[in-house]
Order: sequence, then C-alpha cells, then structure tokens
Amino acid sequence: MKRRLVCLTILAAASCAVPRYTERDAPAFSISLWVERNPDLDAQEILQACREWSVKGVVCSLAQSPEVADVRIMAQDSRCTPGKDGNITLAYAYHEGRIELFIPCLRDGNKVDKELLHAVTVHEIGHVAGIWEHVTPGCGPKSPLHPSGQHVCGRAVMNPLADRDLGYVTKTDALAFDLRERGTSLLRQLRRDALGLGANPPPPDCTLLRK
Repeated sequence: MKRRLVCLTILAAASCAVPRYTERDAPAFSISLWVERNPDLDAQEILQACREWSVKGVVCSLAQSPEVADVRIMAQDSRCTPGKDGNITLAYAYHEGRIELFIPCLRDGNKVDKELLHAVTVHEIGHVAGIWEHVTPGCGPKSPLHPSGQHVCGRAVMNPLADRDLGYVTKTDALAFDLRERGTSLLRQLRRDALGLGANPPPPDCTLLRK
C-alpha cells in the first residue's frame, strides 16, 4: 500500500511554550545540505534550522554542489492554492534527498515568514533524517512506545499540525528520532557511511491549514 503523510501547520500562537530538549547527544551523524540560490532562501538560515537536530548528535554542513549533497533544498514558486479541504501545501520531502519549499505559501504579505520557514525546514529535515511518521499530539494506547517505556506523543515539531512558534526539537521529537527508520534515513554515520536506503515510497507533504 502506498504511503503518504500530511503535515498541517496552523498560523496561531501557542497557548503555552513547549520546553526544548536540553540534553545533548555526542556527535554521531552528519548530513550535508545544498541550498538552491534563491532570494527567498538563505543558506545560513537553512543551516541553522538543520542544526536544531544537533541535540541528537546530528552535524549539519553546507555542500558546494547538489551532486555531493545528502539533501538538496529548493524553492518552488508555483501558485499557492488551497485544496478541496482548504489545506495549502508548504513543502515536500523526498526519500531520495530532496526538499521542496513552496515559497508563495510561506509568505506573510510580500516577505517570507522566517519563523514559519524555520519551523517547516526543521520538520522536513526530521523527515529525511528518518522520522517519516508524524508524531501525534494526543496520546493513547496505540502511541508508539520508546524503549525507555515512554509513549512517543505530544506537542512536537514533527506533529502533523505544526506550529510556526515551535521550530525546535522537543523531548518528544528526541524520542521519535530514536525510533526513526534507519533504512530510509539520509543521515551518515560519522566515520562510516550508512548503506542501503531501501525503497522510496511517495513523499510526505507539509500543508498549511488556514482558518
């Protein structure tokens, strides 16, 4: 069965702040990014979004060309049109290492909403790191169970309903990272490249829910 994941983002301030994940794992993985030259994409800002995952041992760097990058990040300037359900696509992340950001849908007026772009980029980097399943904001008996015995659920940057004010890794995201699909992760082991990326199912997409 084909798999397709949907990420919904609500442009609303959070009712209360969600604590960041404050522990810091030793560097264990690397990922290189190539950012397309585009006036709406700042490579250093994209790099900072990737570095939100450094708390889980991820070392991010910029690549000089798309041929040598683990992930290629590109801008899409297609028209921002809501679907039948009112949702607007913000970004796509592909298993083969491509992230497409839909710039018109990330604008607030004539300028890109940098907080929203940051949060979406952190989210999409989480996908290519291997967190292809979204974290549910509500907890229940079917919530994934971490080896520590904790349920992987709650507010997180990897929620299907993303928050422009939640552009960082929470404890829940850290648990989800531990359960990531290693076979489809684009992270490289430091000193030893991960081999065998497995099958490439259809990409997840990140959409914006407007009220």
